[in-house]
Amino acid sequence: MRFRPVRHIPDGLTGQPDDGGLLRIGLSPDRIELVLNVNGGDDPFALRRESLSTKIGKSTMLAYTEVLSACLDGDVALSVRGDAAEECWRIIEPVRDAWERGDVPLEEYPAGSTGPADWATSGP
Repeated sequence: MRFRPVRHIPDGLTGQPDDGGLLRIGLSPDRIELVLNVNGGDDPFALRRESLSTKIGKSTMLAYTEVLSACLDGDVALSVRGDAAEECWRIIEPVRDAWERGDVPLEEYPAGSTGPADWATSGP
C-alpha cells in the first residue's frame, strides 16, 4: 500500500521526499515493513527514507491447517459464513461449467512464465 505524498514540505527542510510512505506485508506472512519519509537524527532538517520492519513468527501450521483447525475448534474468524460460500459457488459454477464444455478456453502455461504465448499479441 502506498500512502499519499505530503502536500507541503515546511520551509527549511532539505532532501527530496519520495512519492509517499509504503506499507509492505510479506506474502509468507512472516514479515511486515513500513517505509516512511522522516526527518531528525544528525540533521533535523534533512528528509530521508527510513524502513521499520519486523519478522512475525512463523506459524507451526500451514495456512490451510490453521483454517481447518480453527473450524474444528469452532473459531469462525478464519472462515466464511455459509450464505457467503453459497453465493461464491453460485457465481463460479457457470464459469467452471463453461470451461468443462469448452465454451471458454482455459489456457495453460508453465508456472513462473509470463502466461500463454498468444497473450503478448492479443489485447486492446
